[in-house]
Amino acid sequence: DISRDVQVCGQNNRASWYGTELEAAFQKPGCEMQQRKLLMLKSFLTNNEVERILDCAQARLTFNTLQDTVDQRPTYETYVICKSKFVEKELESVVGPIIENRLLPYIRMRYGIPNAVVCTCLIRRYLIDERRVHPTHRDSHALCTAVLSLNEEEFSGGLYIQPEADARSREFVPFSCGDLAVHQYDLPHGVHVLAGRRYSMIFWIQDCLESCLSDNTPWLETAALRGDADAMVALAKKLIANNGSSAQTLQLLQQAAAMGHVEAMRDLGCAFDDGHCTDMARNYWWLAATAGDGVSSRMLAMEKSDATGLPDFTNPEVDRLLRQAAEQQDRTAILLLSTSGFRCREVSPERREQAKHWLLQGAKLGLPEAHYGLGLSCISHRESAGDEHVCDYEHEASIHFRRAAFNGIVESDFVWLLMMQGAWLHCYA
Repeated sequence: DISRDVQVCGQNNRASWYGTELEAAFQKPGCEMQQRKLLMLKSFLTNNEVERILDCAQARLTFNTLQDTVDQRPTYETYVICKSKFVEKELESVVGPIIENRLLPYIRMRYGIPNAVVCTCLIRRYLIDERRVHPTHRDSHALCTAVLSLNEEEFSGGLYIQPEADARSREFVPFSCGDLAVHQYDLPHGVHVLAGRRYSMIFWIQDCLESCLSDNTPWLETAALRGDADAMVALAKKLIANNGSSAQTLQLLQQAAAMGHVEAMRDLGCAFDDGHCTDMARNYWWLAATAGDGVSSRMLAMEKSDATGLPDFTNPEVDRLLRQAAEQQDRTAILLLSTSGFRCREVSPERREQAKHWLLQGAKLGLPEAHYGLGLSCISHRESAGDEHVCDYEHEASIHFRRAAFNGIVESDFVWLLMMQGAWLHCYA
């Protein structure tokens, strides 16, 4: 929306970067005077700096597979800075000066935060057999987030922003080599790698060292008091996670929902749901679903569950709500629809085709359960295939089992290893 020239001064007040800053602004819920913003600093790093970071990430760093806090899938990330201290010493010589001479001076200037610190820096990778999606979320634990794409020419898709609840509002963020994207705690964003492999470096910035060391988020309280609905929802979620006051949680969510915050409506539905879907819960979910929230659509569908606790797939309204949720890329709805062709007593060809469609869609989103299901499907087809096609089905099954295993499905890891041995014996006997 806006382009301007910016000069950043580092140590001794010397100019350390001069370049173009792009700004895109999006309306905040319920307040015409407040906006969520995405800033892009063009060529903030040199090509050589990017190459040095990428070379180290690809050749020498170890990526962990601990559960991610957003979707509980393996993270495939490695930390460079923790609690404002370098833990990956090999990158300190290149990343340290960037932080001290460019990034922090820029953040302190742009947001008026004189004591800002980089609390955390990490590198994430998105390889073909590993993570492909990081679902839409907000970084409410950080006052600011900065994202550096390390290999923009090697993939399609990548970082996206989603200013509305409806997934159709998503826009991928275009990067060139050395560009740095910056946003605050309030901007909904995620990652979807459509093809290729992606490496990125993320900086999470706090207002001061004390907040970093104590995991405090004082900016949320300040913003909530001035009427920021995003901050209210973030504070409510923090209270829920820390077993805080339920009365205060409801007050924050109700205030944000009254301002039109869709996520607050969804969370209120869950708060008022006593296991029997009360009228209050249903009303909030309907409001959120109408605005495009997939989780709320699925919750309304789950209201009409059968004795096993699964949705009644024979009910047209349930089918409509689940498809509505799946089209918003709700993972659970996609998986429910992908198995619907096997759960009904009388399954029509159309239902089986629909189940197959959603299984494939789930695999495109990197859902390990979908890959596991496709692997089983390949094995099933292998049994009835002619000899000339057996290896093809085994090869395709091995790909799906491997991807499911690398994304946390333990059973798939076991099946994949056994199948690999059997496939090798069959193909090379």
